[in-house]
Formats: sequence, structure tokens, C-alpha cells
Amino acid sequence: VAFRHPEYMLARDLVCLFQLHSDAEALANGVDWTSPPAWAGCASESAISLARTVVLACFNLLESFVSGLARSRVMLHPELDPDTKTKLLSTDGPLRKRILAVPRFILGHEPPVDINKPPFSTLMGSVKQYRDTFVHCEPGEEPSKHGYVRQAFFNDATPRLVEDAVSSTEGVIRQIWQVVHGRPGPRWLPERDR
Repeated sequence: VAFRHPEYMLARDLVCLFQLHSDAEALANGVDWTSPPAWAGCASESAISLARTVVLACFNLLESFVSGLARSRVMLHPELDPDTKTKLLSTDGPLRKRILAVPRFILGHEPPVDINKPPFSTLMGSVKQYRDTFVHCEPGEEPSKHGYVRQAFFNDATPRLVEDAVSSTEGVIRQIWQVVHGRPGPRWLPERDR
């Protein structure tokens, strides 16, 4: 019997999208632009589209991961009162808070991770700024209320951003898993070739 929970499936989605992005970048970088093939004009746009999709997939996986930790706690501890279960399973708060609140509840104390250092600071800093831009794009050259031009970020999805998103997502999941379960990472999260 195989159980495929959302984290497993979303981790596989992320691996697939990351590889597609890498392939699209390799194709675009291999073009002889003095005599480009017909498909070359769309190659960089496809790579940028895949880059945006990878960043969004990272946050989908993280949301599922945090919800999975909470659900597991509730399933393994049926004695929890209904109010505590409701609070633990709530997805209403921002991910930035929930990613530490759920482990804090499970452990009964503050998780020993430094959110001001990578991978947390990278993920919830520059990578999240791009994620927010992709989800809440504001066309035009006017700065958003956050002080930057979102449309410029929307079109600036680079391979460096993709690498930062994937590596910081993996790092956050592995750190939280280590803190909660005492093991370096979940079996559903594949090791990456570096």
C-alpha cells in the first residue's frame, strides 16, 4: 500500500519544474544567436516562466509541509482539545509566522532556528519578495506600497533566484524536520545533485 500525501507530490512537482527550468536555461544558453533556430525566440521567455513557476511551487510545498506537521500532530494526539486542534490546523496566518508557530506548538518551546540567517532569511526575504510579486503583480513603473516596482521583479526571474528558492526551501524543511523529528529530513524530500 502506498500513501502519497501532498508533500510527496508537491516535492515531485518541484523536482520536475526545477529540471525543466534547468533544461530551458541550457537550451537558451546553447543558442548561436547569429543564426538562431525558430524556437530560440521563445526559449528565454519559457525559462522565465518556469522560473516563476518554480518559486511558486516552493511556497506551495512549504505551505503543505507546515500543514502536514500540524495534521500529523493532531492525528497522533487525539487528546488535544478542540480549540487547540482548530488553532493548530488553521491556515489563516501568514506562512512566515506559521512555519515557526507549528513547530513551537509541537515542541512546547521556541524552535532553535535563526530566522535572521539563511535559509530562512533568504526564503522569507528576497525569494518571498519575488513570490509576492508573482502572486500580486502590479503592472507599470510605479513602485508598490512595498517600495519597489513589481513589474520589474516579475520579468527578472533569474537562474540565481531559482537556485535560492529551491535551496532555501530545502534548507528550511530539513531544519524544521530535524528540530521536530530529530532526523535530517523527511523521506519524501529528495537529495539534490549539486
